[in-house]
Amino acid sequence: ALRLSENSKYISNVIAVVKQYISWVSEPFHAIAESNLVGFHAGNRIGDEFSSSLNYYLHTTTCFLCGKNLSVLKEVCSAEIVRLIENKHKWFVPSFSMLYWVIAELIDGSDFQSTNHNPLIPCEQSIVTIPANAMHGSLELFLDICKLMRSLFFRRDMDKCVSVLDRIMAACQLRPLTIIGVFFEGLISFEMARKASDSMKWISNGEIALTFMKKWESSKWNFENKIKLLEAERMRSLGFFDLATKLYQEAILSSEKHKFVHEHAISLEMQGLFFVSRKFNDDAKISLEKSVKFHKTWGANAVAKRIETYVTKHLTNGNSTES
Repeated sequence: ALRLSENSKYISNVIAVVKQYISWVSEPFHAIAESNLVGFHAGNRIGDEFSSSLNYYLHTTTCFLCGKNLSVLKEVCSAEIVRLIENKHKWFVPSFSMLYWVIAELIDGSDFQSTNHNPLIPCEQSIVTIPANAMHGSLELFLDICKLMRSLFFRRDMDKCVSVLDRIMAACQLRPLTIIGVFFEGLISFEMARKASDSMKWISNGEIALTFMKKWESSKWNFENKIKLLEAERMRSLGFFDLATKLYQEAILSSEKHKFVHEHAISLEMQGLFFVSRKFNDDAKISLEKSVKFHKTWGANAVAKRIETYVTKHLTNGNSTES
């Protein structure tokens, strides 16, 4: 399809569809993001504004999923939202705006809405309150995936997250963003299995997510570290602690090897919290401090601050509290 449309007016649209819905199975997410940028420029050259904007949105979200610097992505989102509004092309304004607010909170924390933002950017409340009958399915799913991400990064309201598994599998909405939604739901499920009274229900949900992720394990670049981390969390939840220890380390090494700096940070935090639960305070402190470092590298300063506060409160002067 890419070859046949190379010099046609459809090239930008074909790049968007092929790269986001097919090529991710074998190509690194990082390469997919760059291909969507090519699609953006191709659309601009031939005057295909919709496909050009679609490619730029896909490029930006995939860069986010790859762990590109958040401050850079925040500026990209802001500039594109303003451009779309000024040109009266509002197709992707809600999605870009939601991504903008997620990034803003990862950077600034609970004060993210009180810092200076371009007044043209729709506020988060105006997006999440769009009536269901006026919201297309992809946006609704995106909003729920954003909730999953924020729940995990800020370790809050995990029991209130809306499941995305059934919708993704039923509608075959398979692309990098939705696959990552399954990943986050799996991590939250195993976390809840250790906290909720109905632990087996949560373990079952986590195992469904893990089984789903394993379908794509042939793409080691994109999925090896994620599968290893889900397996580590599953082993911890089931009480197989030696195996969990090994899998956490493998997830950390894989995320570093495949250049997912944010997932490197997540894996280190989860390893640290596992060590806390095992009373290995010195090891826990080392892992959590490394997690802080990589969250800061990503630009998630608010997440780094949350972990720093946890370390100060629970792992200083011999204190220890299980996650």
